[in-house]
Amino acid sequence: MSFAHAIRCLFSYGALLGAGACLWQAQSYWEKQALAFRSGPNAWMDTLRQHLVVVDAGHGGTDGGTQGFGVLEKKCSLAIADRVEKQLHARGIRTRMTRSDDKYVELTERSAVANRNGASVFVSIHLNADATSDETAGVETYFCSRKRLGDLVKLRDRFEIAP
Repeated sequence: MSFAHAIRCLFSYGALLGAGACLWQAQSYWEKQALAFRSGPNAWMDTLRQHLVVVDAGHGGTDGGTQGFGVLEKKCSLAIADRVEKQLHARGIRTRMTRSDDKYVELTERSAVANRNGASVFVSIHLNADATSDETAGVETYFCSRKRLGDLVKLRDRFEIAP
């Protein structure tokens, strides 16, 4: 047996042992994941029911937002916000809307509603567009926190959110 052949055999056996160790650990990992999946949605819902979600329909009143196919953004964002609020409410999650009709709410008042009510989540719904570009599309997500990164990890773990 040549030295190169011996090295290949050694690496092959090492890989085989490593694969065996992974498979041995995988069973307990998958059992844990299956348990989390079975209990996860209910546990999530119990946790979420302790929090308030403020749903903000973007624009409104004199601020129509963008327009597409003859429909103003303020109308679409309110329709979507209503549906989101109803879905959350149907699942037992406490909600509050910043507006429920076609009225203009100042930006500072929108965030003040969330702050006054101790909201855990603030969702502002907009349907942005750019009339000068066919390439503008997609979803924008903004996140603001005064928490340090280490505190966010603790929060993520508390809500059992995967990294």
